[in-house]
Amino acid sequence: MPTSSRWRAQSKLGALSLVPGGKHVAAVNYVLCAWSGPRRVRDAKVYEDPTYYLRVHLDALKRQRHTLKQITIVVPHNPTEPPDFRQFIQALPSKIRDADVVVVERPNVGMSYGSFADVYARYRTEFDYYFFVEDDYIFVQHDFDQAHLKLMREDPACGYLCAVASDLGGRFPLHAAVPHGLFRTAALEAVFARRGRIPHGTDATYSRSERDGQIGQSQAIIGAGYRLRDWSGRYRVSFREADFSITHFHDECEHSIIEPIGRRTNYVLCSWSGARRVHDADAAADATYYLRLHLDALRTYRHSLNQVTIVAPHNPSESIAYRHFLDTLPSTIQQADLVVMERPNIGLSYGSLSDAYAKYRDLFDYYFFAEDDYVFTRHDFDRSHLQLMEEDQACGYLCGLAWTEGGRRPLHAGMASGCMRGAALEKVFCANGMLPHAGDTGYSSNEASGQVGQSQAIIAQGYTLRDWAGRYRVGFRRVDGTTVVYHENCAEPMILPIGAARLLPPPPAPVVVRPRFVPRFQKAVAPPAVPVDRHPPTGTGRHPAPHSRSVVGYPVAQAVVDPNAAPAITPQAQETVHAQAVEGTRQRYTGRHQPRRPR
Repeated sequence: MPTSSRWRAQSKLGALSLVPGGKHVAAVNYVLCAWSGPRRVRDAKVYEDPTYYLRVHLDALKRQRHTLKQITIVVPHNPTEPPDFRQFIQALPSKIRDADVVVVERPNVGMSYGSFADVYARYRTEFDYYFFVEDDYIFVQHDFDQAHLKLMREDPACGYLCAVASDLGGRFPLHAAVPHGLFRTAALEAVFARRGRIPHGTDATYSRSERDGQIGQSQAIIGAGYRLRDWSGRYRVSFREADFSITHFHDECEHSIIEPIGRRTNYVLCSWSGARRVHDADAAADATYYLRLHLDALRTYRHSLNQVTIVAPHNPSESIAYRHFLDTLPSTIQQADLVVMERPNIGLSYGSLSDAYAKYRDLFDYYFFAEDDYVFTRHDFDRSHLQLMEEDQACGYLCGLAWTEGGRRPLHAGMASGCMRGAALEKVFCANGMLPHAGDTGYSSNEASGQVGQSQAIIAQGYTLRDWAGRYRVGFRRVDGTTVVYHENCAEPMILPIGAARLLPPPPAPVVVRPRFVPRFQKAVAPPAVPVDRHPPTGTGRHPAPHSRSVVGYPVAQAVVDPNAAPAITPQAQETVHAQAVEGTRQRYTGRHQPRRPR
């Protein structure tokens, strides 16, 4: 017997890795179906860069944890293949993490389903499982392969675990409507033994490929005595329709498992460990106060962010407690990677955003800009931003409040927290070598160069600036301790300041009961609006008088008191209740300050 810590052993179906203790690790082949030509769904980025989908997909596989044994990139022949695509293929690495990278070239017959069939015919029982993935979709969970394998092992009769299984409202046989997922080799081998191949179309048309491949493969697995399953009840799935809109499935679930490329999000959280322009007793007593509560909110409110980037500018008077807090942060928040980025204290928050964008650029499609003393206060706040920006492709920046300060300044984000389109930022970056910000730490200079300058730079590139008017309220903290409410005709808040009174715990996420099989081309029904009885917290801040506003100072008790209850809760009692709620939330979502693992 070999003495190394890892060795190879042949099993009846595939090569299994043995690790100390005799545990078997499944050999998985990740079949990545690529294409270098035009797409049914037009995406400007692909026409500008034919390697875009494949490059982004491979970047995701480099960043994510997985134990894949092989990544097989299938490249169908294309007589009009761009030279850039061929150069990219020739320069591919031989490994991604521990997985071998293999390129298979083949005739363009049967589209992605033909590509998968050819790969299986080549390797068959050399692997225990086969992923089927097209290049324009990516798995967004660490250990996504283990999540698939776990469910497959729990259900030995499952031959194909896809993203969404549907019969399209009874119009077709049950099949993988969103087909990306994992096949069991035993099931594929049973199909291959009966048919001599894995079903697929015999031309390059969508209708034939969907009928003979997409439906045919699912039905062949079922016909061989295996089950077809999907992620309902476990993970959410997003699907891009032919008109570029997004349909969401399994909305009752907390986290996503797969997303179409073009929705990667980086939440840039601009922090500061020193004194603030607006004095806050809690922040003065605890330098981690704002950042700690902000991260608590990100643990509490449901989202599908891909990365949270905390930008920490250098501060010579930084406290030991603040440094310890940064050093002991977990590596993830919910499903998002958590990264700390340090930089010189130049340009304030706008300089922090600029440096974060310069580091990651097109690794993400959208960048959230958030300062540590403001939080988004809705479940799926990121989806709300992306949905509006996908409806309005001209929108380059969706902020809390867009205004001109009564004509005193150009149109800009008066409340800067919001979402920026990566394509807009890239054009600004290429034109300026940075995202505009001042080269000092002055507030007035950075408001002019950063707050106004970044908004105007995006507009100058042909994009629009939008806010949440008509959809959600936003709150802004003033120096006198009152809260300015914008878009007050809206029922629910989107952004609120962290004030001297801590944020109340959010309401539970609404549970949406959906049928198991959702038609692929049928728009998912939006969940019913859930009334939220939540008010902006007390805080301090400064802002010019808006053209339309109401100014309210909310005592802590008023946010939670039942008008029919007596006696009224006191602010001191509310602080105690809140502290207990925050601690309960932290234990429920983070354990010992660790992120909650996906179910």
